[in-house]
Amino acid sequence: VILPVNLGVPAGCSNSSGTGLNDGVYPAALIVAANTSSCTTGKNNLYRWQNGIWYDLGTLGAAINGVAWGVSNDGIVAGVLVDSANTNSAVVVNSAGALKLLPLLDGGDQTEAYGISEDGRHVFGAIQYNHFDAFNELYATRWNLDVNGNWSIELIGPQQLDIIRASRGSSDDGSVIAGIGIYNGLNPDPAMVNINEGWVWMEGSPPGWVVLGIDTVANDVSPRGEMIVGYRIRHNPDTTTTALAVYWVLDSGGNWAIHDLMGLDAEGSGAYGVGMVNGKLVIVGSAVTGSSRISRAVAWLPRPDGSYGAPIRLSAIDGKSSAYSRAEDVNANGVVVGQSGISQASGGRAALWMLPTIQ
Repeated sequence: VILPVNLGVPAGCSNSSGTGLNDGVYPAALIVAANTSSCTTGKNNLYRWQNGIWYDLGTLGAAINGVAWGVSNDGIVAGVLVDSANTNSAVVVNSAGALKLLPLLDGGDQTEAYGISEDGRHVFGAIQYNHFDAFNELYATRWNLDVNGNWSIELIGPQQLDIIRASRGSSDDGSVIAGIGIYNGLNPDPAMVNINEGWVWMEGSPPGWVVLGIDTVANDVSPRGEMIVGYRIRHNPDTTTTALAVYWVLDSGGNWAIHDLMGLDAEGSGAYGVGMVNGKLVIVGSAVTGSSRISRAVAWLPRPDGSYGAPIRLSAIDGKSSAYSRAEDVNANGVVVGQSGISQASGGRAALWMLPTIQ
C-alpha cells in the first residue's frame, strides 16, 4: 500500500490539487504547482508548494481566479488567470515570484497556458480568437523564452475553423508537444461534432504535425519525447462512452503506434503523466475500481521487456477504500503528484506518492 503525503491547502482555501512538479527530491528540492478553489479571499490565486509551505503567487489586474498548471525544474510556474468577464490570460511566475503576462498574437483575444517545459524555455497552451458566429477559434501555441528574458508566441500545427486545439504536454526541452483537438459545429459531418482528436507536434521533424487518431486525447510527453500518454474513447452500444488509458511510441516505420494500458477491476482509466525514473518510463493516471466505480490513482511500471501490465494502486489519503484519488504527473525521483479526497465531486487535497525503487 503506497499511502500519499497530504499537502493540505493554502490558508483560507478548502480544496487543492497538485497539477505538476519539478524533478526535485522530496521534500526540500521538490516544487509543486497547484490548482486551488473555494478560497475565503474571494480569489483563487496561483499557488506553488515547496518544502512544506504554500506560496501565494497572486494575480494581476482584474483577475479573480488563477490556476498554476506546471512548473519548470528551476521553479518557473506557468498557468492562467481569469477575470470577471471570463477572459483567460496565460502567465508565468519566475522563481522569485514575479508574475508576467505572456504575449498575444495580433487579433487574439485570450490565451491559456497548460504547462512549461522542464528546462523553463517553453510554455505550451492555446490562443483564442473570438467571433460572432459562436465558433471561437482556439489554436495550439508555444511561447519561447529568448536569451534576453523575453517571451514570444508561435502557433504550432495547422489552423482549421472546424476544430479547436490546445497543447497539453511537452518533452523536457519543449521540442515535442502533444494535445487535444475537438471538432465543432463547422465540421460538415454532424457525427464529428464534439469528437476528440489527439495530436503531436515535433519541432524540425517532418511531417512535424501528426494526428494520433479520432476519439483520442494526448495528455503528456515523456522527457525525451519518445512516448505520449493519454486515453482513447470507446463508444458503447448504449450510447455511453468509456475512457481507456493508452500510450503511443514510434514503431519501426516511424509512425506513432497506440497501445492500451490495463485498468483495474472496472472499466474506465486515463493516463495523465509520464516520466523517466531510473532509466525507465513510468506512466501515471487513474483507473476505476469496484461496483461503486471509484477513481483511484495508479502507476504503470514497465516490465523487463518494456511492456506494461496491471497498474499498481496509489492509496487515497488515510487509506480509505471509499475515497477518490488521481495522479497527474511523475518526476525523475519517482515522486507522483495529484489529488485525493472523499469524492471527485467534493474535491480534496493535493497529494504526493513515493513510488517503490524501479530496477
